Amino acid sequence: MLGASGCGKTTLLRILIGLETQTSGELFLEVKDIGKLPVSKLGMGIVFQNYALFPNKSVLENVEHALKE
Repeated sequence: MLGASGCGKTTLLRILIGLETQTSGELFLEVKDIGKLPVSKLGMGIVFQNYALFPNKSVLENVEHALKE
């Protein structure tokens, strides 16, 4: 996801993982409206970049590390 600072990228991610509640608009994944689905049905998660990533590892290596633990 790309966009200017302050355009809502983090807010959207927080809504998708259930940390915030959608107050208006619609959310579509491909052609399915996912805006009203329970968070448990979305199958999404987030890794906060500043706290959980190893800077010396690639994206794939960071994901693999989480799966091994």
